[in-house]
Amino acid sequence: MTTGRSLLVGVDVGGTFTDLVLVDEASGEAGPPERVEQSWIAWQVHRALSDLPDQERQLIELAYWSGLSQSEIAEFLNMPLGTVKTRTRSALAHLADMLEGELA
Repeated sequence: MTTGRSLLVGVDVGGTFTDLVLVDEASGEAGPPERVEQSWIAWQVHRALSDLPDQERQLIELAYWSGLSQSEIAEFLNMPLGTVKTRTRSALAHLADMLEGELA
């Protein structure tokens, strides 16, 4: 985690605050190396998604980008819920296989 801001903090010496110490407070934001890694991972996932068969990619996009439940996807695509579940599992397995060596 990267350094965010510095604070002056009083130090208790014998019951009185006499000294001020500069303390670095950790930032909640990712630093440049973390942002680069996150971008690289996102690129690899999007690349792998583009290699999925259309039916599988559509299900993943509806579930993870549109936030639809499997029941909502089944209704939206007018297909049985079992088919949605099977194709979603298949799509996730294909993604895992494609990304296995890439994200290790």
